Amino acid sequence: MKIPEFLKPGDKIRIVSPAGKVKKEFVIPAVEWLTQKGFKVELGKHVFADHFQFAGTDKQRLDDLQTAFDDAETAAIMCSRGGYGTVRIINQLKCDNFKNIQNGW
Repeated sequence: MKIPEFLKPGDKIRIVSPAGKVKKEFVIPAVEWLTQKGFKVELGKHVFADHFQFAGTDKQRLDDLQTAFDDAETAAIMCSRGGYGTVRIINQLKCDNFKNIQNGW
């Protein structure tokens, strides 16, 4: 098992919503706090999307999570919340690029 380094100011943290929808009022304070701590925070395109009880369609949620996994500059991925929506998409996630990125640790 490879253990990544601790996060440090300047690192990019991506926030995605792979499951249920979430209100901005719950995510924005976290973004502000992380930014104040010196991190670069990037939100997934569909973090605040609304598709029934989910934060976007399965494809939108998968695209955000896949983008985060594929970005070599991302030091950490935070999920705004978890739940059944993640189970619906997790088996479609392609981890090849993520494994290659890990080799750089």
